[in-house]
Amino acid sequence: QLAFEPIDMGPMLGQPAGQSTIGGVVATNLSGSRRIQSGAVRDHVLGLKAVNGQGEIIKAGGRVMKNVTGYDLCRGLAGSWGTLGLFTEVTLRAQPAADESRTLLLFGQPDEIAVEVMCAAIGSQFEVSGAIHLQEALTRRLRSPAARSVGTDVTALRIESFGLAVARRAAALRDL
Repeated sequence: QLAFEPIDMGPMLGQPAGQSTIGGVVATNLSGSRRIQSGAVRDHVLGLKAVNGQGEIIKAGGRVMKNVTGYDLCRGLAGSWGTLGLFTEVTLRAQPAADESRTLLLFGQPDEIAVEVMCAAIGSQFEVSGAIHLQEALTRRLRSPAARSVGTDVTALRIESFGLAVARRAAALRDL
């Protein structure tokens, strides 16, 4: 799986889901909720090819992880919103997918309390891989009919690992 979890803003902006491209994800550096654990998109770009505003081909990085000296053009171009070049090829680092994932949902938390809850969860030893607080207006735009029908703010905390560890962490996080 990709470590940075590309975000799909389509449904939240009233557009269809699944319309983003990997070039757009790298160009915007929009990393999704797994960023707190794995880092941003630009941290996982190994190499890329792009065309700059003068029509020149830019090649940076490669296909494997290695230490380099000098400027890291991949990190500079990622997040530039296409102002420095248009990506024609991107090589990304992948990681093994987790065996299991659980998401704890808290309903009706005021914004201030939700922020405190997310900070406590992320700062805990339970290795939260994603956290988000959606106000009611945004929950009505989610894909899942069950999530859309909640009718209140939703705070979500995700834990990923192998089965037994996920169950134990989720129970301990719920107690916290």
